[in-house]
Amino acid sequence: MEGVGKNRLITIFGLAAGAAGFAVVIAMTSGYGIGLTMDGASYAACARSLADGRGFYAFDGRPYIHWPPLFPMVLAAPGLFGLDPVDILPWLHALVFGLIVFGFHHILHKNLKSSLLTVWGTLAALLSLPLINLSTCAYSEPLFVLLCGAYVYFLQSFLSNQKTAGFALTCLFASMLCLQRYAGIALPVAGAAIIVFALADASFGKRIKMAAALCTAAYLPLGVWLARNFAVSDRFAGFKAGGGGRLADLLESHKQVVSSWIFPGQGNVALTLFLAVMGILSVILLWKKGKNGFNGVLQTNSLTTMAGVVGICFGVYWIFILCAAWLSYDVDNNPHRFIAVIQLPFYYLTLVLIDTALYAARGGGAFTVSRAVLAVFACFWVGAFWGRTTGELQTTAKTGPGMSLFNYEEPDNSRIPPGQKERRALCRWLDSLPEDCPVYSNVAPFLYGLYGKKAMWAPAKDGNGNKEIFVQGVLGWGRPCAFIRFDMLTSPDYEGLLTMQHVMDFPEGRAFLILPAPPELKLSELSR
Repeated sequence: MEGVGKNRLITIFGLAAGAAGFAVVIAMTSGYGIGLTMDGASYAACARSLADGRGFYAFDGRPYIHWPPLFPMVLAAPGLFGLDPVDILPWLHALVFGLIVFGFHHILHKNLKSSLLTVWGTLAALLSLPLINLSTCAYSEPLFVLLCGAYVYFLQSFLSNQKTAGFALTCLFASMLCLQRYAGIALPVAGAAIIVFALADASFGKRIKMAAALCTAAYLPLGVWLARNFAVSDRFAGFKAGGGGRLADLLESHKQVVSSWIFPGQGNVALTLFLAVMGILSVILLWKKGKNGFNGVLQTNSLTTMAGVVGICFGVYWIFILCAAWLSYDVDNNPHRFIAVIQLPFYYLTLVLIDTALYAARGGGAFTVSRAVLAVFACFWVGAFWGRTTGELQTTAKTGPGMSLFNYEEPDNSRIPPGQKERRALCRWLDSLPEDCPVYSNVAPFLYGLYGKKAMWAPAKDGNGNKEIFVQGVLGWGRPCAFIRFDMLTSPDYEGLLTMQHVMDFPEGRAFLILPAPPELKLSELSR
């Protein structure tokens, strides 16, 4: 009865933590709504287009191809009942973040022997600043994290009992995570490899068939989507060749992010100490559980099966993200965003190693001392992250989540209320333009996100001939064009290349009318 009561209390704690995660996101988005992002404007525009029955189109009227289709489809569903996707996002992300926290708690409670480590891991998820920041902004990562967790959970369940229902759910979530973010393609192939090498009870032919079925279920819907993209745009995913980052720089940035997960503000010292301790515990774990080879490590019990699945799947994902940023694809290599997906798996593997080492000494005085030391350190760790996270959230509550356009140069000031007269004036001016008057902006997604006005991209910076192409296109148009320049990002200087009439200032930048008559200029100067 004592064990049952303890398990019930731990479960109640997990539910409370999930509810707290829900409340945090709602509180952080109650003042200014969901945080504005460039990607988020495209998601919202596509969702509105779907809800209106116009299909997959972005804010600039072009086909939606840069991202997979699942997220705007999810946002569009409430639109069938007259609800706007932007209004739905805070509630969706609050629910998703709450489920992430509770789901992580459930996996810990199911696989760890130590209740202390379960509580510690649950609080680590609840205080995860990267996940909170993603959940309070219009990003697709929160739902992607939840889908990845569900995929790994059911894959581990299938490896343990080999039931058809578990395999079907694994295939379903594999397909969904590939349709949520393109980076999701790394996880099904990792799962297929685990099936081939870990299912010792099944024949090799059966393992190959199941791995093929998993990959087919995951990649076939995505393949249909990519074929559609190519049909409407001559590109499969909107990516184009470009210079990737230096591998050493990418590894350094990833190291800094991981260091911030270990202990706030300690950098290389904490990371070095952590790796040394985890390395020793890993050797002990492999020695104890790996006497029967690879299958023994993966299938000795549910704990090591989950650890193996988590380590392999998210290890492959991390390598994929690193290579994508390193190679010549136009991939946003912001590690704080993209490898945030790995934070909870990182915590899980760490807690597994600690739990295994702790209970290897059970029954002696060392066990009692180790638990006491661990409890003290856990309290210290949670206190440090509580201070960092609550401090950041207090700032977010004042300025709003996401990119703070309104206070870009003075981040300590509050955001300007959306009803400000300069904003209304800009909207009235844009509405007064002829229907065939093109509208350009150096940050087109924000014009749509802030003002609900569609615009086409103008070059945000010099290079790659974009400036020259834009100028020649405007001159070739021969009629007035509107140009909305946000101050938060640089924009090429068109003075001397185009006749630009300043119309007005607005809180985030300036509005211009580009007149058809060019200034005195030799077109050969454009090639300089």
